[in-house]
Amino acid sequence: MKNTILVVLSLFSFATFSQVKKSKKINEKKIEVVEIKKMDSNEPVMDIGPARFEEPQDQNIIYTTSAVDLPPQYPGGTNAFFKFIGMNFRYPEDPEFTGGKMMVLFIVEKDGNLSDIKAVKGLGFGTEQEIVRVLKMSPRWNAAMKNGEKVRVSYTIPITLYVVVLIVSTSLGLLIIAGS
Repeated sequence: MKNTILVVLSLFSFATFSQVKKSKKINEKKIEVVEIKKMDSNEPVMDIGPARFEEPQDQNIIYTTSAVDLPPQYPGGTNAFFKFIGMNFRYPEDPEFTGGKMMVLFIVEKDGNLSDIKAVKGLGFGTEQEIVRVLKMSPRWNAAMKNGEKVRVSYTIPITLYVVVLIVSTSLGLLIIAGS
C-alpha cells in the first residue's frame, strides 16, 4: 500500500511545483487541474498493513496433498490403513499370480468418505476390482484442511501385494505351501 501511495504521489509531484490552473486537451476533452496540494514530507502516511488476497473457495476444487495445510489421514495412520487392506483384501487364487505393486487413486471427500476409487496401475487377476471393493469398505478418513476449512483431496497410494511360498521338509518329503 505504501508503494501505491508513493507511486501516486510521485506521479503528482511533477505538477506540484506550480499552483496555477492548467488546461490540457486529451482526446478532444478538456481536463482542468484545479489544485494539487504538495504533501509535507513530515506528514505520517497511514499504514494499513499488507494487502491480503483470499482465493474464493470453490466447493468442488480437488487439491493435491502438497497443496493443503494438513493432508487427509486414515484413522490410526498409515500402518493402520495397510493393516485394514491386508485384513480385507482377497488374493487371487490363480497359481500364476506372483504379486507386485499397484497404484490406487481416490478422492478423500470433506466428510472423510472415499470416492472415485481407481486402480491406475493394476496387476491383473482381478486385483483392480478387489482393491476398489476393499477401499469402498474403508472407514471415514480425517479430512484434509486448507486455511482452516475441510477440502477435497486427490490421494494416490502404492500398494504392494506379496505371495509367500513356504517349503517345509518332512519325513514324507517336501511340503510346499503357497499363500498370500
